[in-house]
Amino acid sequence: MEPRYTQINGGGRACVYNIRDYDVVLTCLKNCKGIEIEKIPFTTLNIIQRLSNSFDAGRWEPCRPEHFTDEKVDEFIRMLPRKLLDVLLPFQHDGLRFGLRRGGRCLIADEMGLGKTLQVIIFYEITSAVPNLRYISVWFWLFKTLILELCIIPV
Repeated sequence: MEPRYTQINGGGRACVYNIRDYDVVLTCLKNCKGIEIEKIPFTTLNIIQRLSNSFDAGRWEPCRPEHFTDEKVDEFIRMLPRKLLDVLLPFQHDGLRFGLRRGGRCLIADEMGLGKTLQVIIFYEITSAVPNLRYISVWFWLFKTLILELCIIPV
């Protein structure tokens, strides 16, 4: 079982494990003194496991027409300027890959100041060049248009 680490509020690190390792992680935590454990509700865990082709395969497996393989995601990422990729922190890169695998259909939610805006800008950069993801470009254009129309910025 291979943990990954992500940054948490205050600059610390937290372990992140794959859902397929849930039982092993839960067992380890139960054996630790002074730790309160609240299990993921059975129904929720069952749905996550059943709907995730990647759970069984142990790697990302596209399961919808708008999803992309890791190879295609790598191709999209190679299209980006190196300078832009160099500023991404590991968890931001993971989030970018997560969203691209799912064709941009994801919700980016995290603490303030952890780079959600940067990830959206990169999604936009990629989607403007990829016909399949053009709907995100349309959404971004509409968002930009509404902001410009609704906001009056005094000079």
